[in-house]
Amino acid sequence: MIAKRSLWRYVPAVLIAVAIPLLSLLPAVFFRKLSEGIPLFPGFDKAVHASMYAALTTAAVFAFPWMQRLRAFLLLAAGAALYGGLMELAQRWLTNSRSCDVWDGAANATGAFIAALLYYFFRRVRTN
Repeated sequence: MIAKRSLWRYVPAVLIAVAIPLLSLLPAVFFRKLSEGIPLFPGFDKAVHASMYAALTTAAVFAFPWMQRLRAFLLLAAGAALYGGLMELAQRWLTNSRSCDVWDGAANATGAFIAALLYYFFRRVRTN
């Protein structure tokens, strides 16, 4: 029974890791129609990218609660950033309406590393 309960901590990370390519590879027209009538601020796209990879990194941190060191958090963030880079390349190679954008990749990495660092420092403050 304990083993089943402990497997649930991986579910958010897996769901987010599956949702990212689904969203990343949807045709661009889907997002244009979705955002019609919504006032978007400059850089909204980059904020969405950063948020998605921050969520992935946070879910990964919760999936591996035994990780305590900064290096472990940064490795998780690096993995999420690499995944983000691969998604940008996949957009270029697998879709006709999406493009590989270096700034989207930078936003992915920024969100991942900010989430890892925030979680690490808040965990340290809470335990001290």
